[in-house]
Amino acid sequence: MAVCIYKIITHEVQGQRVYTLFGLNAEAMVSNKKLLDVLVMTDNGPVFGYPLFSMNSLGGSEFYRKRFVMEYKKDVQASLNYDKEMKMIYFDKLVSQVNDPNRKYTYVPSGQYDGFRWEEDHWQYVSDFMPALNLKDGEAPTK
Repeated sequence: MAVCIYKIITHEVQGQRVYTLFGLNAEAMVSNKKLLDVLVMTDNGPVFGYPLFSMNSLGGSEFYRKRFVMEYKKDVQASLNYDKEMKMIYFDKLVSQVNDPNRKYTYVPSGQYDGFRWEEDHWQYVSDFMPALNLKDGEAPTK
């Protein structure tokens, strides 16, 4: 898997510098993957997959992921980036065009955005931080 790193963000966690890496893998025939990974430098060399992504399970309990990967349809654009003003990572919420969550190559952006906000020593998941506007036919968005 060849991943192109397109952004790096640094933070300090318990006195150790951690690097959040933003990557793209566009080598598959029917889908692309964008990912977040964390790199730490240890005495034994670089270590990938540091658990800094705080998520919530369906039951509400918190757990940490080592990586965050979004896979989506090859011919669509999906966002995964960092906004300095908001101080958070944002990404497109993806949905399957054929209502089959197992077929990642059918995923497309829904118009909504989720994200991760840095909180003390980890990235905290934020659901629907930028919800889609539900407008009636002919209605224009307002500020």
